[in-house]
Amino acid sequence: MSNISLYCLPYSGGSAAMYYKWRSVLSDNITLRPLEPAGRGARIRQPLCLTMADAVADLYQQFVKHHTGGDYAIFGHSLGGIMAFELVHYILEHGHDMPRALFFSGCRPPDRVSQDTDTILHTMPDQAFMEEIVKLGGTPVDVFRNKELMAIFTPIIKSDYRLYEQYVFQTKVRTLTCPFVLFHGDADSLIMQDELLAWKKFTTQKTRTIIFPAADHFFVDKHFEQVVGYVNQTVESLEIAG
Repeated sequence: MSNISLYCLPYSGGSAAMYYKWRSVLSDNITLRPLEPAGRGARIRQPLCLTMADAVADLYQQFVKHHTGGDYAIFGHSLGGIMAFELVHYILEHGHDMPRALFFSGCRPPDRVSQDTDTILHTMPDQAFMEEIVKLGGTPVDVFRNKELMAIFTPIIKSDYRLYEQYVFQTKVRTLTCPFVLFHGDADSLIMQDELLAWKKFTTQKTRTIIFPAADHFFVDKHFEQVVGYVNQTVESLEIAG
């Protein structure tokens, strides 16, 4: 089997570190390359990006540091999924090949994101904002109770929510020509399953939807072995298809 690079983008407030545990279950022919957004993890001292365009341009610089050609795929969860969609178009605009596959996890189609912003969170006072974030189940209560951790994480999560809530979909000049794999938790309060159907119009290839029963928005952490299993399966099917 030929090798394929898997570039992964985290959800709001997350860092590349969330994907490190994937290495133990990924197939040997998949090279994990998590992309670290500015202002967190190993890049904690770098300024946060203020717009989606800036964030995508920054992520592209991380991508080209690693990418020397060859097959690749991109995985993004939640905000990371929207970033992945925008990033792949940016990558193509800069002369690179189409990815072999795209994985969108816990993520509305890009033209539906604006329908998710009835309640704007990033403008709330810090305490009220973090209370809302904790309700979603992805932030450990220990972080919420620790003032030092709160001081570190609140600006990062708020910045990411600003990117998401101010995102405006722009029609692309080309339709993608690689298969999509969509992951969804059927207990996810942020996304309705029928919304996922709108992803199909963004590619000429097959779109596969995988549902995780009784799973909330953060199934990507709680059921990561299963998620990676489907990634492995998808890459193997690409090999068979040639």
